[in-house]
Amino acid sequence: RKPCERMAESSKTLARLALLELCRSWHPSRSLSCLPLELSRLVWEQLKANHALEHQAAAGDHDAPAAPMPCALMFPLVRDVWRASEMDLSDGGRWITDASLGALAYLDGLASLRLTLCRFLTDSGSAQLPRLSGLQALDVSWTELGDRAAGHLAGCPGLTSLNLTGLGGLTDRGVASLLPLRRLQRLSLASTSVTDAALDYLTYYTRFPEANTDGARGVSDLRWLELSNTRITDTGVGKLVAIIEDGSPYGSGEVAGHSHSSRTPTVPEPTPYPHSA
Repeated sequence: RKPCERMAESSKTLARLALLELCRSWHPSRSLSCLPLELSRLVWEQLKANHALEHQAAAGDHDAPAAPMPCALMFPLVRDVWRASEMDLSDGGRWITDASLGALAYLDGLASLRLTLCRFLTDSGSAQLPRLSGLQALDVSWTELGDRAAGHLAGCPGLTSLNLTGLGGLTDRGVASLLPLRRLQRLSLASTSVTDAALDYLTYYTRFPEANTDGARGVSDLRWLELSNTRITDTGVGKLVAIIEDGSPYGSGEVAGHSHSSRTPTVPEPTPYPHSA
């Protein structure tokens, strides 16, 4: 064969060996920031093949179906190559745990995260969410999180949308801890144990501006609030409506899920919350 053909074949062999070695010594901390997209596809296919062989060997069955890929194998690709900005891990069962939240911190470009029905997450694990510095939209509806988690979420200053629907452990105390989220525009508290006191907390700095000594405006930019199936009464809604009709704190805000018998709020018709369960 011609020298150029032999050289081309040798280059392919060398590339194949390099790929095998790269995947053999794989680690979640590996950097792939300079890897072209085409090469990343080859790496991904090889990782899946290696994982399938390891699973079959462990099961003692060469015909065993492939097991799901562990998150750790995907981290370098998701972080450096795929550049995920939105992620939906809903109903992840035992696959999504507190360790998963810690791993997500690698994704510095992640702006939207949905964790609906991920019931193996805990309040302690949620302390890792503020490490997602670019996070803007978060859905933790129907999980086991509660007040402590709400306190941790206060460390995510970029949040504009937060869905806390169905959090059985969320109370008025947890809502009070959300006041540092100054950019929040959409908030769902549906199917929780919150009461009228939660609305008092949300509007505190508007009703008592003299108490605002540290620049913490509270959630004054809120435009959409879901309150269905809570312990909030008509009295609480009436107070909120009065504030809305005065033009603050919600401007042309929307209150979904409640009717008020004595006064009709002059607000637009509510629109569905995008991540409601």
